[in-house]
Amino acid sequence: MDPAIGHSTIVSVGLSATGWVVVGALGVAAIARLVARDRGRYVFAIDAYTFWLYLPAYVVAAAALIERRDALGFAAGLVVGCHVVWVAPSFRRAARIPPAARTAPRFVLVSSNLRHNNLTPDALARELRAFDADVLSLQEVTPAWIEQFRAHGLFDRFTHRVLAPMDGLGGTGILSRYPIESSAILEVVGSRLATATIAIAGRSVHFVAVHPLAPVTFALWDAQRSEITSFAEHAPRPLVLAGDFNATVYNRWLGELEGLGFASAHVLLGRGLATTWPNGVRRLPPIRLDHVFVSPTVVPLAIREGRGPGSDHRPVVATLALL
Repeated sequence: MDPAIGHSTIVSVGLSATGWVVVGALGVAAIARLVARDRGRYVFAIDAYTFWLYLPAYVVAAAALIERRDALGFAAGLVVGCHVVWVAPSFRRAARIPPAARTAPRFVLVSSNLRHNNLTPDALARELRAFDADVLSLQEVTPAWIEQFRAHGLFDRFTHRVLAPMDGLGGTGILSRYPIESSAILEVVGSRLATATIAIAGRSVHFVAVHPLAPVTFALWDAQRSEITSFAEHAPRPLVLAGDFNATVYNRWLGELEGLGFASAHVLLGRGLATTWPNGVRRLPPIRLDHVFVSPTVVPLAIREGRGPGSDHRPVVATLALL
């Protein structure tokens, strides 16, 4: 046998074996998503990273086509097909903004996970002030962060506020330039979520600072998710849910919120591929854990991300109209 031919055959077989390993692993992940979506910490993480996880299947499918490995190409194609279906909504074009929304009363909402142990809080506090927002929805609010707000004049600008600080990860807050008509702290296991009804342009707009803890302990995250969902289902409208959801659009929870009539501001504005985490703090592919979900009479007009110095999350800046 020609040594060159033998070497080529060995390489081809090796690549084929590698391809089957990759497709097999991704196939198991895809089946887990189909039959056990978000059931447990590891399946939840797989689902959260849907956009990135299945990309190797495209490489395997292309290589199988070139090498004429039909069975491998078919198997890789199935995984690719599932991936296309799952990520297609992220590529959706911006929805049409109703003409009435362009002249309706509007306000600017900023949602920011501050990071409870932020090493550069001054920089982030200055950024929050520079946004010139009307409402701030803040997560991981600690007593030390409240001192930062006071030192940087945020309390002078946002004279109406609901604060639910905690040491560690579970504190939140809502700061407003508009009067707060009523407020409450939603006590969920391990977290305190600020809620407020704010008078904006003669309307009573309801807000929740959303922050279930990261699903490291999945049962805790799931219990918090359930309580937040139940609160949102029965809360008055118009309602804005803004914060660090510790979930992506590929997890079941955000689909449940859509089923309750809420819509993602990012998706409505054609920015389904925007990312907010880990903001350069960890060596992981970027995903979006921070969201603004709105009920039907709240119309997103614009949305962007800030820098979030010292935090592993980028702030979300949304301009919203009230119909």
